[in-house]
Amino acid sequence: MHQPIPHKVSVNGLFFIVVAFAIIFVISSDKSLTYEIESERLLASIEGLERSGVENLSWTQISQNSPWGKRDSHEIYEWNDNLYLFGGLDATGTFVNGLPNYEKAKYYNDIWKSADGINWTLEKESSNLPPMRSMSIVPFKGRIFLMGGWGPTIGYNKNIWTSEDGKSWKKEDKGPEFGAREGGRMLVSKGKMYVFGGVNYEQHKRFNDVWVSENGFDWEVLTESAPWHSRWDHDVAYFNNKFVLYGGMDTGDVGFNDLWTSPDAINWTLVSSDSEIGKIQGQVLVSYKNILFLVGGLDAKTNLGTADTWFSFNGRDWNKIPDGAWAPREDHRATIFKDKLFIYGGMSDKWEWLGDSWVIPLNNF
Repeated sequence: MHQPIPHKVSVNGLFFIVVAFAIIFVISSDKSLTYEIESERLLASIEGLERSGVENLSWTQISQNSPWGKRDSHEIYEWNDNLYLFGGLDATGTFVNGLPNYEKAKYYNDIWKSADGINWTLEKESSNLPPMRSMSIVPFKGRIFLMGGWGPTIGYNKNIWTSEDGKSWKKEDKGPEFGAREGGRMLVSKGKMYVFGGVNYEQHKRFNDVWVSENGFDWEVLTESAPWHSRWDHDVAYFNNKFVLYGGMDTGDVGFNDLWTSPDAINWTLVSSDSEIGKIQGQVLVSYKNILFLVGGLDAKTNLGTADTWFSFNGRDWNKIPDGAWAPREDHRATIFKDKLFIYGGMSDKWEWLGDSWVIPLNNF
C-alpha cells in the first residue's frame, strides 16, 4: 500500500497560482503569446508533480485464492453501490499438445457480490444466465445490460439480457443489430452505449465497426469500417472528452500496439502505430479522475508479458508504475471501485488460471 503523498497540497496551490497568474496577466498586459507559453510551462509542472505521485503507487494482494475461484474472461459490473462478478472460464486440465481445449473448459454462470471489492458473497451459484465468456455487461439508464459472449450450451449469445437488481436476469425478445460476437468492447458515454469491434470464430469474422444505442435495445452503426484494423481483446475508454482505443489481436495471433483516439467514435486519429506499451491483448483501460490506467495484457504472438500498469494524463503519453507483484496476465478484470483500483483473476503467461485479487488505493489523488 502506498504512503500518503504530501505534495498534493502544493499541486492544488500551484493550480490556483496558475489561475491567478492568468487573470493578472490578462489585465496588465496584451502579450497573450507569452502568457500562453508560461501557463503551459506551469501546468506542465503540476502534471509532473502528479505523475511522480502516481509512479509511487504499488499493488497490495487481497487474496491468493478468492472465493469465486480461478477464471478468466469473466465480467465485473457495479450496481447500487455494490460490485458484482459474473461468468468466465477455467481451462485447467484440458490441455492437448500444449494448448487448452476451450470447449472442455469449465464455464461459469455464478454471480458474486461485494460491498467493498474485497469480501465476496455468493448471490447465485447458478443464475438464469447461461455459462459464458467474453461478454460485456454495463449499467445503463436504470438497468444492467449483457450482450455478446460465447458459452458451451448456447454458442454465441445472440440475445440482449437485462437485470434490475444485478442477480436476476431477463432474456429480451430481440438481439442487438450488430449480431453475435465476443471480445468486443462496450461502454457508456454521454448518455449513449457503444460497441467497438470483436470476433465471431464460427463465422470466421472479425470486426472494426462501431455501433451506438440510446436505449440499449435499438442499435445503429456509426461506422462499418473504422481506420483501425479489425480486432478483439482490445480495450476502449472515454477519457478527456475522447475515446481511447488500444491493442488487441487479429487472426493468426497477430497483436496490435497502435493507439487511437476519437472525439465522436466516428473520426479516428492514429496517435501511435508502435507504442512502447507493446503488442498486447486482454488488457484493461480504466480511468480515475484525471488519470487513465492500462492494466496487464500479454503479447498475442508469444503469450509473454510483464505485470505492467501504465498511466497517462492525456491518453497519448504513457509512463508506468513499477511492475506488479502479481503474475503477468490477460483476460483479467480491472475496475475502479470506491477510490480503489482492483484486479481480479485472469490467465497468466504460463497458461495458469488465476483466482487472486489485488488493490491500489487512489484516494490521495
